[in-house]
Amino acid sequence: REFESTVGSLQEKLEQAEIASQTDHLTHLANRAALDYYLEAILQKAKLNSGRYSLAVLDLDGFKQINDSYGHPAGDQALNAFAGKLKMFLGSGAFISRLGGDEFVVVGQMPPQGLKRRLDDLLRNLQRSQILVDVEGRRVAVRLGMSAGITEVHSSDTRESLLRRADAELLDAKRSGKGRTSIRPAKAA
Repeated sequence: REFESTVGSLQEKLEQAEIASQTDHLTHLANRAALDYYLEAILQKAKLNSGRYSLAVLDLDGFKQINDSYGHPAGDQALNAFAGKLKMFLGSGAFISRLGGDEFVVVGQMPPQGLKRRLDDLLRNLQRSQILVDVEGRRVAVRLGMSAGITEVHSSDTRESLLRRADAELLDAKRSGKGRTSIRPAKAA
């Protein structure tokens, strides 16, 4: 009995470690390792012509200013608030991961225009609202913006080509004034 209890406890700890290894410790979103695994599965589905997927790379506008003005704990709070808004606006049908810093990746089972609509709704919400962060015991209202590059997943894609294409579109969106979402066709690299 004691042996079975020990084995059960070890098994539970292994499962917890597996989840932890694929979760961003700050936002509790999926991390890069989980994203890589998920993208491989999505690319296999694309090869089988099983569903239409889109991917977006998101970058926060104004995040560095929050860190510089109020410190990293305030920046962490802003990241968590943004992660919560991502979950709320994208729903359970989207895979959301944090690449690191203020970069996120979203994969949705929808055409690029559908993902863009949802991200545009989130962007409008960010533009109209403020996020409250705690700075040395006082609540401070900060604003976050977001830019996003979106592309459709195709059967010829690799993880690298997909992320590179969405990232290039993100850079174009930022160059044209930030606070934008933009779609890059799959054939453009």
